[in-house]
Amino acid sequence: MKETVTGYLLEKYNNMKGSYTCYRFLEEAAALGMKVEMVGALDLCAGGDAVWNGSRRLEQRDFLFNRYFDGAVVDCMSRLTSRSYNPTDIFRYYRNKFHQLSVVAGLQVHVPVSLMGTAALSWLSLSDKLGSQFVAKGTTGSMGREVFLISNADDLSRLLEQHGERKEWVFQQYIRESSGRSLRLLSIRGRIAASIIRESEDDFRANVALGARTSLFPVDDALEELALQIYEKTRLDFVGIDVLLGDDGYYFCEFNVMQGLEGVESASHKNIAREMMLTIQNDFK
Repeated sequence: MKETVTGYLLEKYNNMKGSYTCYRFLEEAAALGMKVEMVGALDLCAGGDAVWNGSRRLEQRDFLFNRYFDGAVVDCMSRLTSRSYNPTDIFRYYRNKFHQLSVVAGLQVHVPVSLMGTAALSWLSLSDKLGSQFVAKGTTGSMGREVFLISNADDLSRLLEQHGERKEWVFQQYIRESSGRSLRLLSIRGRIAASIIRESEDDFRANVALGARTSLFPVDDALEELALQIYEKTRLDFVGIDVLLGDDGYYFCEFNVMQGLEGVESASHKNIAREMMLTIQNDFK
């Protein structure tokens, strides 16, 4: 192993005050003797083969831990390192929830009927295919901020008014029996490091960021196989997989290539941040 493994954690800002996940990664990296610096995409500038953070030119390091989606700055930071987590190209591709659906086609898991389109589509054409209630999910949203339950034509019209006719959505069958409940599997290269159930009393969305409570959920063979097959198809090192609970079994919901840790660590009492940083460190043996 290298004497000291070095890396950058790319986030939105240099200082992510209040971000549990960012500082847990930095804490555990330091405990493992790694040298990891958090840099903010909005605090950087680049030109040629150089990236500056203020007046300081950033040096070459071993790896990039990417928690920022957009812009050429991600490519510039990738060029300063020999390896990215998750790999930059597949990170970007699978950020899109519609692209994720191709991964689970043919797997032994139910998949809600799903369509991609804009809110300019007619209510009748969507409800005919998806049912009288369906879910609209922004293709790249997170923490439940772009997830809406569409129950009538007025709901769809509001979506159009608020977000415009160019924004793409994944419209998806509503799994009513899973309303306010979902599983989150934290997968490290296809191995489930933690499995929790998230439950909300007053929202059909079960996001920790929206106040859902969390508790442990037992892992069975079907969940283990789902996590392994998603890894084999995507090669995503670290991913949070969301699963809905239907009367007839598990339903794939989506996976998150920039998963948070607070809910999963507090419910599982596992040091997931350390497991992830140790995985990276071991790559440089």
